[in-house]
Formats: sequence, structure tokens, C-alpha cells
Amino acid sequence: MAPLRIEKISCVKFVEASREQKYFVNITSDEVGCHCEDIGWRNHRTKVNIGLGALDQGCFRMGSIIHELLHVLGFEHQHVAHNRDEYVRIVWENINAENRINFHNNETYIGWNNYGEQYDYGSVMHYISNAFAKNISQPTIVALKTGGSKMGQRRGLSKTDVRKLNKMYKCPGHV
Repeated sequence: MAPLRIEKISCVKFVEASREQKYFVNITSDEVGCHCEDIGWRNHRTKVNIGLGALDQGCFRMGSIIHELLHVLGFEHQHVAHNRDEYVRIVWENINAENRINFHNNETYIGWNNYGEQYDYGSVMHYISNAFAKNISQPTIVALKTGGSKMGQRRGLSKTDVRKLNKMYKCPGHV
């Protein structure tokens, strides 16, 4: 289970919400696809959708569920980091118009913080090279440095993801 994997490597704990709680994370399968309503905890009910599908495919992969839970915990996509243009080139003309928002790096609500860690092609928060492509045989993200071939994995947290999570939550004994 994804929450247990996050709990095992950090001080972050997930607890079942009681009926009296006003603010909680609501994990559903009401819609198509995987998405989180908000990045970071905003003191209200936050919806995370994990669209139904075959086990170990699409949203039903451990890394995809971890990806969405990291959004709830405050992680933004790696490929929108403020220094991303040093590491990737976004191919805007190959991105479906309705999905371009997923590539903008103008977050102002929570702000971007890499917690002293380098750009991480292997982050569970990085998209694959042809994410939301009009032409899936062509990339939407092109790596500019060595290591880009691992871009967009959904197996689980990278070592850098773990360090960032523990720095973000000031986890004693984990940093």
C-alpha cells in the first residue's frame, strides 16, 4: 500500500479520518485518470482520483498512487522546477492544449523548493518524455543532460524524492 511505503521512509503518517473531521484527503475512483485537486495541504478536503483500471497499469501502479499522494504532501512535478530549462526542453507544440497547464512552472501558492537537492530525472514526480503528446511518437519533454533516459518512472520514490520529503517535513533521523 502506497501510504505505508511513504510512512516507512519518513516521519509522515496517514491516519483514517473520523466522521467528525472536517478536513481530510478523499481518495476516489470517480473520474478517469490520476489527479489531485490541490498541491499541498490547504486546510480543506482534498480529492485524489485514482481512475479504475488493470492492476499495475495506469493509475493502479504503486508509483502512480505515490505520485498523487506526494502532491497532497506538497510535491510539485519535477519538470516544472524553476531551474528545469537547464535540464529539459519542453516541446510546447506537441502538447495537447488542455494539458499544457501540467508543464507551466509558475507555481505561486506554495512556491517551488528543491530543498537543496539536484534536478531528478528519476523522480516519481517527473513525467515521461511523451506525456500528453499530440503525436505520441514525438517527445513533449527532451532531456538536456545525462540521466534523462530514466525520466518518468512510476516504480516508487527515488532517493532524491525520499530526501526531499524528509527535509520538507523535518523528519528527525531521516535526513
